Amino acid sequence: NPYWGTLDVGPDGELYVAGTYGSNFIVAKSTNANNPMNTVVWDMTKEVSLDGDITSGTGPNPGGLLGQTLIAVDNSNTIYRSNVYLLCSVDRSSNSDPLDVMFSRSTDGGNNWSSPTRINDDPGVNAYQWFGTISVAPNGRVDVIWLDTRDNPGTYLSALYYSCSRDGGFTWSVNERLSEYFDPHLGWPQQNKIGDYFDMVSFNDGAYLAWAATFNGEQDVYF
Repeated sequence: NPYWGTLDVGPDGELYVAGTYGSNFIVAKSTNANNPMNTVVWDMTKEVSLDGDITSGTGPNPGGLLGQTLIAVDNSNTIYRSNVYLLCSVDRSSNSDPLDVMFSRSTDGGNNWSSPTRINDDPGVNAYQWFGTISVAPNGRVDVIWLDTRDNPGTYLSALYYSCSRDGGFTWSVNERLSEYFDPHLGWPQQNKIGDYFDMVSFNDGAYLAWAATFNGEQDVYF
């Protein structure tokens, strides 16, 4: 019974669906869903570890999720074409970190997956890296953003951070802070949460992101 699912479409019309499943994640694939006359058949279902699970109702978002399961497929004409990427902000299993942005990739159409990789490069295990979001550019660049509390220990003050990979998720750029800090609890408890996820689309010249913050003393959507 996986839930909180998202989906993406590969270069040959294959449909991937991912959702959380207990302490792991599930990825399913269909190669006939692109034909509306077909009854959808699922070719495979795989369980994937991100060394943690989705958490909710705590930390910087006490009324909502701290992350969403996101799946993204490389539709470029590079050597990374058809790579499948899974990403989520998770409460780690192997250490006490409350939330890291964790990533896994498949280079064979979702049958096998790499060991989970942490995208955020902060030292220590006390910061929240929440609302991790991924998208893939037409040139194969993989963009990841998230909200991060690393610069304000002991608080939930958060800023938008960014990292990218240009080699199919094998290595990642040094994390960059893209925004000032904001208090996600502003308005609590009338404001029970600040949403459950962000949305991003990548192009060769950059990434286009819709996200929420409280810079103006209220919850607003930014682009």
